[in-house]
Amino acid sequence: KCRNGIIDRTVVSEIIIPDEKLMQLIHDGKRPEALHYWQDTLHGMTMNDHAISKIHRGEIDPFLAEVQLGELQPVFDRSRL
Repeated sequence: KCRNGIIDRTVVSEIIIPDEKLMQLIHDGKRPEALHYWQDTLHGMTMNDHAISKIHRGEIDPFLAEVQLGELQPVFDRSRL
């Protein structure tokens, strides 16, 4: 019987499955372009985005998420959640 703890755990992650174009953008030092390509074309999700999506679904507590990840930044493209 848990009185003050957490009974379930879940993962908040960032998974990157690179393709040749993403690797080339990173190699060329085009990090902002690589990030946009990863998010928009490869449908990548940052840890921040993943945490917010789980908060919206009621799977995790927002305060505990911020303890682990730091201050969460709002996601403006809600279709990504």
